[in-house]
Amino acid sequence: MTSEVTVALPDAGEITFTVSVPGRHYAHNAVAALAAGVRTGLDPAGLAHALTAYTGVGRRLQLKGEAGGVQVIDSYAHHPTEMTADLEAMRAAAGGRRLLVVFQPHLFSRTRELGTEMGRALALADASVVLDIYPAREDPIPGVTSALIIDAARAAGARVTPSTTGTASRTRSREWPRPAIWFSPWGPVT
Repeated sequence: MTSEVTVALPDAGEITFTVSVPGRHYAHNAVAALAAGVRTGLDPAGLAHALTAYTGVGRRLQLKGEAGGVQVIDSYAHHPTEMTADLEAMRAAAGGRRLLVVFQPHLFSRTRELGTEMGRALALADASVVLDIYPAREDPIPGVTSALIIDAARAAGARVTPSTTGTASRTRSREWPRPAIWFSPWGPVT
C-alpha cells in the first residue's frame, strides 16, 4: 500500500519517491512537506529519502494485521471528508479485492450533524457494518442513532448492515475472498 510521487523542482529537475501510506491526500501532504523543506534550503534528495522512510502515524490507514489473505486496516477517520479520502485510498490500494468497512460513529452530536454524509462515504465500500454510536463524553440525543448513517448509506446505494452479526463468517465465505477491511472503531472496540 504505497504511492509513488514525482515532483518537478525548479533548478533541481525531477525527484521521485515513494510514500508508504496510500492515498492522494497523503501524497499531497508529502509534496507539501518536500516543498516546504526545499523552500527553507534543505536538500531535496535528503527530504525525499526521509519522506520515503516515513510510515505514517497510528490509526491513519494503519495495517493492523493480515491472515489468510485478509488485511485489517485501522483508521481514525470520523469526519465524512476523512472517511471518503481513506476509502478512496483503500479502494485504489485494494487491487481488485473487496472492501469491507466496519464503522463505529463517534458522538451523537457528530452523527446528528454529519450522519448523512457519513452514510454517503460508506457507499464507496463493497459492504459496510455500522456499529452503535460510541458516546464518549456525550449523553444520547433522542432520535440520533446509527440508523441515520445506515439509511443514508442505503439511499446512496450502499450495502450495509447495522450489526456485527455474520461479519467474520462473511469475510471467510466465497462472497468475500481475501477482503481488505477498513476498520474505524472507537472506545472498547479498538
